[in-house]
Amino acid sequence: MPSFEAMDKGQYLQIIALTPIPNRNDPIFTTPGVPPRIRQYHEHHFVRQFSYQIVQRSIGSSHQESSSSFADVIADLWTERRILFSEANFPNIARKANIVNYATVRSSPIENAIQAIKSKNDELLELERRFEPFSNEEKDDANVNSLSLALTSVIDSPLNGGIQKYKEVFFGEEYMKKHGNKDEKDLVQRLKSAIEDQVVIVRRCLEVHKTHISKEMQPFHISLVQRMIYSWVKAHYSIPQKFR
Repeated sequence: MPSFEAMDKGQYLQIIALTPIPNRNDPIFTTPGVPPRIRQYHEHHFVRQFSYQIVQRSIGSSHQESSSSFADVIADLWTERRILFSEANFPNIARKANIVNYATVRSSPIENAIQAIKSKNDELLELERRFEPFSNEEKDDANVNSLSLALTSVIDSPLNGGIQKYKEVFFGEEYMKKHGNKDEKDLVQRLKSAIEDQVVIVRRCLEVHKTHISKEMQPFHISLVQRMIYSWVKAHYSIPQKFR
């Protein structure tokens, strides 16, 4: 909601960007062999559910936004996901569509970490499916910029530092002392599994990337491989033995 000061000064139209939620039970998504471009089309068509996210800090948190470390911010990052159900499919030519129902899903800091890693894994898997079936002739004409950017964002960006912080926060003894119940331990294992899955997915995507790049891009590919080896070997040895 806008601040009271803003509301006192007049009338405002509040606009929030929504993310479409496709029906994953639709045969388009469940039938093997459906071309990726068709699935991608249905990600944003014939959709009735949408969501937006509100980021919150822990209630009673003692951390100040300006002085918090990155690890503190991660440990305090709660989110609320509002899901809206429309009476009509989108896109359409109507001027408006009523919201017939809504739901709220609250996620804890570790659930947010799991979701962030899984979202990146899904993005990489989709790119792998898109480029892997190309023939030798098609590979020469393929534009792999999207795959290059996605791999770079995992291997050589602040997100990788974020994963390192996830380990420091959620795999540490202090966290387990405060959140030692069974449900929390299961979430820690899910986070560990998501990180391990990402290692395997990145390795496969690098193989696909290698088969598509031009000779001019080979030094870039080699640097990605080298940084991936350094990052993930370092990450592995930073995971406590009991979580391996």
